Amino acid sequence: MAAEPEQNEGWLRGRDGTSLFWRAWTVPEPSFAVVVAHGLGEHSGRYSRLGRALNRRGISCYAVDLRGMGRSAGKRGHLKAWSDWIDDYADLLAFAADLAGGCEVVPLGHSFGGVLIAGAMLRGEVQAQRFVLSNPAFLPKVRVPAWKLRLAGAASRVVPRLTMSNEVDPEVISRDPEQVRLYAEIL
Repeated sequence: MAAEPEQNEGWLRGRDGTSLFWRAWTVPEPSFAVVVAHGLGEHSGRYSRLGRALNRRGISCYAVDLRGMGRSAGKRGHLKAWSDWIDDYADLLAFAADLAGGCEVVPLGHSFGGVLIAGAMLRGEVQAQRFVLSNPAFLPKVRVPAWKLRLAGAASRVVPRLTMSNEVDPEVISRDPEQVRLYAEIL
């Protein structure tokens, strides 16, 4: 009888000491492992259904709550540098590669996570034989008002930790009410 898939979670220390929460849905001897970069304002728990579906196909799945999102440390809506998120993801990728027992590790980025992975791949900061981008947010659907862009630019010099709403309406995320509810959850 084949061993059952396992779900695990824990904490990973980022390069700068930030506590990063991760989840994993693993199978023994996976054919490969997928490492998820979630969308803006999301968290790793939103990918449990994906993790279980991949497990049924002999694939392990790992996901991290990027800093400032989900259970990970960090001020909501604030980031010192884009490279912090790339580092967080690269750290999970290396962690997953160690746990996956030498199988191929495939980055998967959804929405904002797709932009993160594409940028990291183009810069050579994340390397993989293949990767998956799911609806990458290269051109956001919600247009940021010009006044908000000007205000954010000025405020970032005076009040660098000021946060502003991303104005993403959970109702436009999915037609599935359960997915809308899950997106709207804080954790």
